[in-house]
Amino acid sequence: MAATCGVPRSVTRVVSVARKVMNPGFSAVRVGAEQFPKMDPFLACDWFLMSKPTFPPHPHAGFSAVTMLLEDSENNFTNRDSHGDFSIIRPGDTHWTCAGSGIVHEEIPEKVGVPGHGLQLFVNLAPEHKTVPAKISKLQAKDTPIHTTPGGGRVRVIAGQTDEGRVASPINEDLFTKVTLLDVTLPPGATFSHEVPAGYNAMAIVLKGSVAFGNSTPAAQGSVVNKEQVVEFGDDGSTIEAVGLEGEGGPAQFVVLSGKPINAPVVWQGPFCGNSQKQVQGFMQDYHAGRMGRLSPSAAFDM
Repeated sequence: MAATCGVPRSVTRVVSVARKVMNPGFSAVRVGAEQFPKMDPFLACDWFLMSKPTFPPHPHAGFSAVTMLLEDSENNFTNRDSHGDFSIIRPGDTHWTCAGSGIVHEEIPEKVGVPGHGLQLFVNLAPEHKTVPAKISKLQAKDTPIHTTPGGGRVRVIAGQTDEGRVASPINEDLFTKVTLLDVTLPPGATFSHEVPAGYNAMAIVLKGSVAFGNSTPAAQGSVVNKEQVVEFGDDGSTIEAVGLEGEGGPAQFVVLSGKPINAPVVWQGPFCGNSQKQVQGFMQDYHAGRMGRLSPSAAFDM
């Protein structure tokens, strides 16, 4: 492991997750708060594979929907919304939609029949930010900071910071919910060390290969974690430590999700997340009244 002044957080749980095929053009691995109660401030994460338009224009309110297209995605995605934004999301790009009081959007593969894959993360908003005006933040691959670790590891800093604050995402100031989102690649023997503030939740989703995380507890049955497994870290340390292992599928790749829990009531129904049933009903009324704007489906849905 890399030398560090901190104490490694223990691995308290390792959970295998399965990919589910929703239709011939879409499948996803879902990681949700129902499985991981300490996921707060994240609501869920879908590791998706999409090759054809799947979700027509739909609303969101009360949280942020984040699309992180992985660097090896074979396809671009287009994103349109009811506030007039049109974006092409390319491999390695991140599109952060803070829905706030409400927005309608559509996100589809640019080329039908070509698979594109990435992560769709749903990040909660604190009560005081639930109804802020919708806001879009964009981070292109070329502008994403990269931190190199001992042994040739590579850390893409999507949100938050790493390397004791020396490498930080340029979109941090735009985000109402301050989280850390890191895309980490470790060849065998490469190490990774990341400080986590006291009181912050932390977890990792392994996308490729095998990785060993530091200071495992016996209940976790060892620290070796493989593709399509999720790691939940304890509150007993100040760093996340990892080393890449030899294994099938090449270098290990995992994403780190960390943030200060909001600790507020969550009423999540379909595309809306409020702190009460009344607030969710208000979002529904705003949507049906057109106060979130309107958006017609792309012609791709007619194909």
